[in-house]
Amino acid sequence: MDCTGSMSSYIEAATKNIRSIVEEIVVSEKSDVRLALVEYRDHPPQDSTFVTRVHNFTSKVKEMKGWLEQCKADGGGDEPEAVADALQDILKLSWRPEATKICILISDAPPHGLDPSGDGFPNGCPVGLDPIRIVREMAEKNITLYTVGVEPPIVPYRDFFMALAYITGGQYVPMVNAKLLAQVIIGGVREEISLDRLMQGAQEDIVRAMDQAHTDGLDETETAARIRHTLASKKMHAHRMKNKAGVTSKEAEEYYSKCVDIFKNTWIELIFKPISKLILYCWPYSPKYVVNGISSMCVFLFSGIVHEYYTYVAFSKFSGNQIIFFLLQGLAVCIEYILKRQFHQIYIPKSISFLLTFIFNGITAGYFMQPWISYFVKRQAFKYSLMNLIIRILSDKY
Repeated sequence: MDCTGSMSSYIEAATKNIRSIVEEIVVSEKSDVRLALVEYRDHPPQDSTFVTRVHNFTSKVKEMKGWLEQCKADGGGDEPEAVADALQDILKLSWRPEATKICILISDAPPHGLDPSGDGFPNGCPVGLDPIRIVREMAEKNITLYTVGVEPPIVPYRDFFMALAYITGGQYVPMVNAKLLAQVIIGGVREEISLDRLMQGAQEDIVRAMDQAHTDGLDETETAARIRHTLASKKMHAHRMKNKAGVTSKEAEEYYSKCVDIFKNTWIELIFKPISKLILYCWPYSPKYVVNGISSMCVFLFSGIVHEYYTYVAFSKFSGNQIIFFLLQGLAVCIEYILKRQFHQIYIPKSISFLLTFIFNGITAGYFMQPWISYFVKRQAFKYSLMNLIIRILSDKY
């Protein structure tokens, strides 16, 4: 929580409502709740009191309330504050490995380095901390960030705070009235707990439904409908926090609902088909599995170049790891085409193919991107595995 001079009403609201917040979460979600608080202000000479003040996890509501009561809104200096330092301290808290991990950042000012005008540290955090890099680490540790932006002061930086939340799978929530803070905290916590439970309970049912759908000869649309019916019949659902400003969440939902069309209209139409035609033009009698394998490899190479570019933009450093990682994904597709050619009588269910791809993604990521165990529990592993599967399904049609 930002504890500079303009935040007094929000500190007061959190102090008054902390007990009711915890009690509602415990009653509704039947959860063992632990609380921590990271107060932050700014670096000297902008603020000479403290940069951050950390209170590690406690299960005692009274102790948390005491921390909030001692938290005074004061100081701040220039407009930006020590947001990056606070996020770094969040990473260092004693998180329980198997817990649902949620961080709610309440702020009315940006970190240093976004807008040089009026910034005492225009080049960014004076100790070199990068909020984007830190938030990516939070995502690796399965910490979901909800950013609560006090509006109107935060409006010029809304997109930045949206991006921070989106990286971890959270939401940006605008706040115009401190009285609404308690409901935002409760809503965010309930959403994450229910999503975690849904993921744990649904995995076996989804795999079983996919196998049965293939046995029955259903297409993708019918398979998706059957999976929906299976989950609905078991009354499996997740709470979703109502958020009128959930632009990022809405766009993400639309993206994933149309992801097959996006793959088809971009990678298949712009890369896969032209490469296939070029190969057949140069070598007219090339086997289909060779054409599909090489064309798929080019799709993954292009995707790796795009990811490497965004990594370079974010960190001003070229490593080549993203390209190598995606080339390995393409190589896996090529190998699968060859195996299908040699052992065409052997049927591999899509669910098994997805699982093998997921494992392969985790192992290769350990060498070229990040520790593979952390990678396994990230949603990105599912995204890349889904991408791999969709490309194989679509390429089989051409």
